[in-house]
Amino acid sequence: MQQNDSSDNQDDNSISSTTISNGNQALAYIKKQRGDHGFKLNGGTFGESDNPHASISDNDGNIYYVYANGTIKKQ
Repeated sequence: MQQNDSSDNQDDNSISSTTISNGNQALAYIKKQRGDHGFKLNGGTFGESDNPHASISDNDGNIYYVYANGTIKKQ
């Protein structure tokens, strides 16, 4: 996995060639990008969607979607 400096609510075409293919990779990716804030995997749509993502929450109750291309969106 290569880094993609994604920020909250960012709608972009991925700058790098990041490819995330499952929830565990998404969890590792957000920890690498944001640091460990008690992130935990809630679920995801990998293998079920044309725009797959993982739903991940932090200790403060914030929810983030991490998309296959490395985009991170705070919900």
